[in-house]
Parts: sequence; structure tokens; C-alpha cells
Amino acid sequence: MSEQSPSTDGPPSPRRAAREQFEVRPPSPESRLRTRRRIATIVAGGIAVAVVVLVVLLLVQPDPEPEATPEPVPGETVTAPVPTATVPPVERDTSTAFSAALPSTVLQWAVADQVVAEDVRAAGALEAYALTYTDGDDATGDVTLATAQWRSPEAAAAHLASLGLTGEPVRSEEVLAGGAAVGAMTAYPDVDGSGERVAWTNGATTFVVTAPDGTATTFYDAFGM
Repeated sequence: MSEQSPSTDGPPSPRRAAREQFEVRPPSPESRLRTRRRIATIVAGGIAVAVVVLVVLLLVQPDPEPEATPEPVPGETVTAPVPTATVPPVERDTSTAFSAALPSTVLQWAVADQVVAEDVRAAGALEAYALTYTDGDDATGDVTLATAQWRSPEAAAAHLASLGLTGEPVRSEEVLAGGAAVGAMTAYPDVDGSGERVAWTNGATTFVVTAPDGTATTFYDAFGM
């Protein structure tokens, strides 16, 4: 007796019917909202991690070495030539060591006249002279020098004190010779229109320069005695 296969023409089984009746439903609004929230949470977390990593990298990265400041290039120093006299000094009495030591030219000024200061000699000076220095320009004015040699530094200082030079000193300093103080210098402004004055002692010698504004201390600095 042969076996017969079961017929497939009968009604479908319940399992097959269930598979055939399965439907794919679209996601609900609630599920879509949850999905968006999860994606937003993941993106925000990724951004936060990236920011943290960037901050850490910036903190641990060594500071770049500052650029070296270039050394300043010194500019060219232009030194003006020292002025010299354009007029020759006159012939004068240089028969004594003191008169010979007096310079015939000082910068642009040259001796234009020298006379013996008899009134100062009468006051006790061993030698006394009044010299006039000129630069050859009548518009700038001359420089006059009254100088005398005395028996002692005290007599020299007393002579300067007796001149009664007035005005608030604009400069005052020691006069040095070989690094030692041998006298004192004081510069006075022009208070009466007669010119600036610089008075100083060098041991037992006195000097008083009268010059146009702005030139008295220049003359003194270059005088050399």
C-alpha cells in the first residue's frame, strides 16, 4: 500500500496565515522623537568630547618661544667739527710765564686785545690782565676775560668775593687739576644785559669771563686753565 502525500490544496495553516497577514507599520511620532533625542544626545556628547580634547591639547602644548627682538642698529653718529678761529690773534705781551700761558685762541675766538689791569694790581695782584676775544663777527659780540695771579688761593677767593657777582648761579662745580680740587667755578646768568659771567679760581689765579648769552660756559669749558 503506497503512502500518499498530504494535499496542499486544503486551507492554510494558522502560522502561514499569520506570516501573510504581517504588516510593516510606520514609526509613531513618539518613536521618532525618541530617535531624534538619542541622535542629539550622541552629537552633543561628541562635540563635548572634542572640546575637552582640544582644551587639553592647548594646555599641554608648550608655549612657542618668543621671537627674538632684533638688536637695534646703532645710527651713525655725526660729530660736528670743533670750531676754530677764522681771524688771527693779535700780537701781545707774553713775557711772563703767566701771560704766555693764556691761550691766544679758544674755539672760534681769538685775542683781539690785551691790556694790564692796573686797578687789580693795585689791589694786590702779582699780575693782572684784561683780554678781549673775538670771532670776527660783530653781530655775535666779543668775549672778555679778566684774570689775575695772587699770592695765595685765599687771596684769589677773596678777590672774586669782592666783585659782588649777582644772579642765581646756573652752574657750580669744583675746578680739578690732576684729579684734585684746586678751586671752584660758578656760572651766572645775564641779569642786566651785560652778558653771562663765569668766575673761577685755579689755585692762586682768578678768571672772570663775560660773554653773550649761551657762550660763557662754552668758552670756560674750552679755556683749559
